[in-house]
Amino acid sequence: MFCTLEQYFEQYRVRNDQPPSETVLNRGPFRLKREIRELKSLSDVVIGNDLETWNPNKFYEQDEYVQYNGKVYKSRIDGNNDKTPGVANDWELIHIVSLRELLERVEALEAKVQ
Repeated sequence: MFCTLEQYFEQYRVRNDQPPSETVLNRGPFRLKREIRELKSLSDVVIGNDLETWNPNKFYEQDEYVQYNGKVYKSRIDGNNDKTPGVANDWELIHIVSLRELLERVEALEAKVQ
């Protein structure tokens, strides 16, 4: 999931004064891109914003989030396509209560108390 800045620099620094390859140079920014995308998805879920609806024709990267049948799923692999969330093991069901849902529950409980 997420790493500290110290872990990031330790994992992605150039070692032994060797010229870095394109793969090495792109590894760090690629990791940051994934973490930013995941953080945005998680904040959307908590706030109550709708996520992208699963599309069987789209290729999903690892840690991308989608909605399917009213539930939130996270891709476990890169190149995940045409595998239905909730059926295939390549998707993880995410249980996060949005703030909107939480407020609705509190309001329902208050209504019962009154």
